[in-house]
Amino acid sequence: MAAAAEPLALGCAAPRIALPLVRRLDWLAARAWPPLYIERQRGWLLRRNDGEFHRANSVLARHGWAGFAPDSAIADVEAHYTAAGLPPTWQISPASQPAGLDDRLAVRGYRLDDPVHILTRPLAGLDSVLPACGRTLRITTAGRASRAWLDTCWPADEHPGRRDNGARLLQRIRPATVFILASCDNIPAASGLVVAERGWAGVFCMRTAPRFRRRGAARAILRAAAEAAAALGGRQIYLQVEAANQPAIALYTTAGFAPAYGYHYRVADG
Repeated sequence: MAAAAEPLALGCAAPRIALPLVRRLDWLAARAWPPLYIERQRGWLLRRNDGEFHRANSVLARHGWAGFAPDSAIADVEAHYTAAGLPPTWQISPASQPAGLDDRLAVRGYRLDDPVHILTRPLAGLDSVLPACGRTLRITTAGRASRAWLDTCWPADEHPGRRDNGARLLQRIRPATVFILASCDNIPAASGLVVAERGWAGVFCMRTAPRFRRRGAARAILRAAAEAAAALGGRQIYLQVEAANQPAIALYTTAGFAPAYGYHYRVADG
């Protein structure tokens, strides 16, 4: 079984892994973040997106496994990504197949990168535990990403090249989406994205500009995300947060989210 992400702070209990839930959320999150290219190989999904975004440039090893030599199959994947000029990268969750894949990659020299927690909670009641916007914050929602939303989520000075690549990726999302922007005194302050499908609503692209942090913008985005998810028929909500992002974990824990499982990446340097 894959190694878990680093333990959550704030006294959160270690999640009791439910593999059907892991498989479902792995798949929904993959559909919510579609790469430019996908190739199926031995039940794995080999995703490529011209070098931007770990999720869209990694192997999702989610299906069963039979009749293949693992080391030979891994070598084929390595050749695929090397030919594309990308480092072979694997997204590893407790549902990854075959069993022991994470350990096998570690033995081959892959480094562990970007441990992430998946947090979930029922959608009902989420808005009630989050304060409404203050007078200085204004929330706008749209079915597509505006220039202001893109600039807030991926500022050009912080993420050169990522903004345009991200804009193209967002246009490929097939499930229902709502883009959320919080503005403070008419200045874009925070972004969020809801992708809803099959009763689940995922929250992505939560970012607050540094000058507007600790002013309630992230809470306002999360409340708006709950309202948008309910309008799209969501019953459960999930989000992904990097294990090192303790301020975000504190916000989500206060809002009643609980850890479901963790995933990480294995990356072949060089």
